[in-house]
Amino acid sequence: MKKLLVLNGTAIQTNLIRAAHEENYYVILCEAIPTFPGVKACDKYYQVDPGDKDKVLEIAQKEQVDGVISNHELNMQTVAYVAEKMGLRGTSLQSVRNLDEKASFRKVQHELGVFSPEYILSSTFEEMLEGARQLHFPIVMKPNFSSGSRGTTFIESYEELCQSEEAWNRCSDYSVDGMVEAEETVEMSRLDGYVEGDVFVLGDRIFWGGLGSGMRSPKLKALDMTDTYPIIATEEEFEDIKREIELQIRGAGISYGEYNIEMYRSESGKMFIIEINSRQSGGGMPHFIMNYSGVDLYKMLVTTAIGDDSYFDKVCSSEIKWNYVCRQFLMPFSGGVFKGIRISDEIRPYVVKASSYVSEGHIIKDNNIWAGDILGFVDLGFSDRETQLAFMSIIEEHIAPIIEPVL
Repeated sequence: MKKLLVLNGTAIQTNLIRAAHEENYYVILCEAIPTFPGVKACDKYYQVDPGDKDKVLEIAQKEQVDGVISNHELNMQTVAYVAEKMGLRGTSLQSVRNLDEKASFRKVQHELGVFSPEYILSSTFEEMLEGARQLHFPIVMKPNFSSGSRGTTFIESYEELCQSEEAWNRCSDYSVDGMVEAEETVEMSRLDGYVEGDVFVLGDRIFWGGLGSGMRSPKLKALDMTDTYPIIATEEEFEDIKREIELQIRGAGISYGEYNIEMYRSESGKMFIIEINSRQSGGGMPHFIMNYSGVDLYKMLVTTAIGDDSYFDKVCSSEIKWNYVCRQFLMPFSGGVFKGIRISDEIRPYVVKASSYVSEGHIIKDNNIWAGDILGFVDLGFSDRETQLAFMSIIEEHIAPIIEPVL
């Protein structure tokens, strides 16, 4: 029986454990918190911090595992480290660092000569103030190494930056290495020109079917609000997108794994990759992608991790029938009390699923809203592209969270 090591026991990892069990793999889990759901779902559990590279390697060698995976951004360096040390299917630790650490990824982009903003990296607020003198404002300040958009802060002027020590401290606290990156803001050519989704890399082959289009709200431009599949692009545009992604994936040294892509065209028309995350999309997006394409990315990850490429080969050699689908994320634009989901009568016939992550009465804080504040989502299915696009252009008129003031 093949042994698969999974790092992190959150609910997201249980999808990987399920997929592994469907392949009759024996699942070993490393997780520091014994109450996480993955602990009950696995076959063998070690209570250890999955970020402790040497301890996890010791366990992997003891168990003689056949593969190692995770869906948690902060553990992907451990995955790479163990795979590298044991000669398992994976990519190099340095390659993962090139993606995980924001300043490192910008450095890769600069070395490749592709479009990317000027940036600085700071270990203190004073260092940030000094370095920012060379940047053109507005800028965006981010934790150098963290998951999601935690701490991300847009700053309009140098004068505003001088008053933003609290924001810098928040970024530093969220950053694993304590470092804070800042970069010049790259304006989008249009809010619906976003590319969002996953690609799967296996040697010199890439599966592109996990890529879709995203749309950002004018009220909250930092976050993807709407994911639409298939991707909204002409054949020529899609080829340009693929070339740009592959160039930067190869430039970072990536040769294996599933990667979440976020990119768009700048106002000057240049394609800009915001980031290439070293793990699958969050928020259950692989399930959503399966509804659109029939492709099970969980299965693809667990099988290829132990060296079985048969499912990847089958997917790449088969004709895939795409469905016209959309996922609308429910984001709060202000603080208040969550009272449910508003869905218009016009769009209701197209609703496949509506799900809330929080209960009615949940209190939303009125500051520093980020991707982790998603209240839920609504999935939609359409019979044709025309109807899909007609609703997508005005989606927030039809679907929104109901938030009332705190009394």
